[in-house]
Amino acid sequence: MRFAFPALFAVLSAATAPQDAVPLRLQFRAGERQDLRFDMNMKMDMEVASDAVNMKQGMDGTILFTFRNTCKKVVEGGYVCDAMFDDLEMDQRVAVGDQNVKVTVRGRKVKMEGPDGLVVVDTEKEVNPKLAEPILKELAGFGESMEIEMDARGLIKDGKKGKALPKLLQGVASSGNLYPFVLPDKPVQVGDEWTHENEISSLGEMTLEGKPIKVPLKYRLERFEGEGALRVAVLSTKVDAEFKDIVCAGKMEGVGAEVALKIAKLTYKGTGETRFIPATGRVERSALDLTLKSEMTAEAQELGGALAMKMGLGIKAKISPTTPKKRDF
Repeated sequence: MRFAFPALFAVLSAATAPQDAVPLRLQFRAGERQDLRFDMNMKMDMEVASDAVNMKQGMDGTILFTFRNTCKKVVEGGYVCDAMFDDLEMDQRVAVGDQNVKVTVRGRKVKMEGPDGLVVVDTEKEVNPKLAEPILKELAGFGESMEIEMDARGLIKDGKKGKALPKLLQGVASSGNLYPFVLPDKPVQVGDEWTHENEISSLGEMTLEGKPIKVPLKYRLERFEGEGALRVAVLSTKVDAEFKDIVCAGKMEGVGAEVALKIAKLTYKGTGETRFIPATGRVERSALDLTLKSEMTAEAQELGGALAMKMGLGIKAKISPTTPKKRDF
């Protein structure tokens, strides 16, 4: 009797051999365009307490916009693109103590309604347009054409020339990762992990003292689904970081003078999933669910001395391709 051990070993070896590493990179040719729809839900709660003040503030709502991106030219390691953040839709409910306001934004049109439905701001109908100026300042850059440079991992390079990203997005893209994902810098196999550090040097208008903090976003290639040109790489995202004793100073909204802010504890926690098509170099969809919590104190004469504050911020962001509209940049 002949035993087929060599053949058996060959089959087992093939079955257990590691898969070839696969590059996960964005791919564009000059003139190619992709429109991505961003859908973000944001919820913020803040408690402020001092000898003179005891107040709660909250915000809850959605921000939607389209990122229109046309590749102008391919450069080493990435792409120079004509870009526009457009079709902005924002619906927010803002609560300060017992006062509630509904804020609606469509493009550059702002409308604010009180709890009784009374319209207090409507820029389209010239109702108290001055009161909308702080919101419009945050929305500067939306609907405007700009040139950006993006690498094949999806990171937007800090452009020293030309227009900056819309102010509303600068905090999100502080380390260049406007997308909810950052692709690996080398080919990966199932089970491989990589990390991108979000470097944060400011909180709003306030600058951190000393070195920036670095929030690690950890990615892992979980599996492949499908075959051939439509094969999808499924990536997971995890964020779990804590920082203590952070000091920053600068302007705080609603306060005229400089404010010294001491953050006793700041935590980031979140998870996400990205579905990416290696053959086309395009994202099928991506999502991130992130929670930020902080405990802090602030000191300023306008605040009547010291304030103790607690803040929680939840962000659920997802992107997916949308049908491009016929529009020239």
